[in-house]
Amino acid sequence: MFTSTIEQVAENGTYIVTIYDDNDQPVMHQTIDYLNGGGPITAQANAEQIEADLLQQLHNPLPQPLTFEDRLHALQVELERLLQLEEQLKTADQRYEELDPANIPLDQLQIAKIAQLNEQCERVILSGFISPTTGHRYSMAHDDQINFLEQKDDLTSDPTISEIIWKTEDAGHVAHTRDEFFAVVAEGKRHKYDTITRCWKLKEQVKAATTWQRVVAITWA
Repeated sequence: MFTSTIEQVAENGTYIVTIYDDNDQPVMHQTIDYLNGGGPITAQANAEQIEADLLQQLHNPLPQPLTFEDRLHALQVELERLLQLEEQLKTADQRYEELDPANIPLDQLQIAKIAQLNEQCERVILSGFISPTTGHRYSMAHDDQINFLEQKDDLTSDPTISEIIWKTEDAGHVAHTRDEFFAVVAEGKRHKYDTITRCWKLKEQVKAATTWQRVVAITWA
């Protein structure tokens, strides 16, 4: 617990504020003079305010400036965080390409290859398809797949709808008859099913592989 005293040392309003520790040893002091004709009363008020400020500083000391070692440690921590974030943002394909197939356990290589195939499968699905019926390219992004199904439901529930406008990737918004749209939806489902089926077959080959050379030889292309 810190204590303090205010001592007037001159009639003109000069005061000394002294702060003492638990052993009554002075640890801080400050001299205050009245300024600009403020007089002793102003000096006394200033002394009391400074006394309160000094006590506050002692009870709640300001943080010490960081040392070079502290700053270096903080930079190292931040670098590690950024490296971890970079690793998390890598694609499965990037992680697989960074491996040395001949010098890691076969099961780890297989896991990485399967992750790569899953990623490539999704990429092919989302890239869309060209409809044999209309000759146009259609997006298969997640929202587009949902929109296809919702529009199909609308057409099924309302047979009076004879035509709809649908966005294509190559020609913008195009008019489709009911039959054309039903055919496009079916073709989109086939595109997705065929892509997933191909991925399943490739992954089975990876699981059955007994050498790293065989795993590396299995590719989507």
